[in-house]
Amino acid sequence: MGRRKVRLELITNDSVRKTTFRKRKGGLLKKASELKTLCGVDTCAIIYTANDAEPHVWPSPSEAHQVLERFQSLPSKKQGKHMLNHQDYRPKDVSMLELKLENGMKRNRDLEMELLLIEHLSDGQPQRVYGRGGRGWCSSG
Repeated sequence: MGRRKVRLELITNDSVRKTTFRKRKGGLLKKASELKTLCGVDTCAIIYTANDAEPHVWPSPSEAHQVLERFQSLPSKKQGKHMLNHQDYRPKDVSMLELKLENGMKRNRDLEMELLLIEHLSDGQPQRVYGRGGRGWCSSG
């Protein structure tokens, strides 16, 4: 059974939001642990909530401090090399979708031209079409 797509918006029901937070926090920390174990990389997670005065730090405050110090000791150019926030990601996402749309529109234009040419050459008689679009019958209707 597949999972349904979750809409990313604030959950208005407090008890549902707290339950979802607890479960997702556990999943996030499990993924961080797996990443550390399987790939042998330094990981840490710091999670702030409005309900707690202190943040939740994984795996421990001292280990998280070491990871953050190591990160901060990198040159700023290297620190930001792979970092993206939603404002940086969205334009890249949109431009990729625009490129896909443009390619799809060009392909449709090419196929329409091909069909028009076939109809014109066949004088309106149904023709067997072999080509990029697969096999089938083309009739001028």
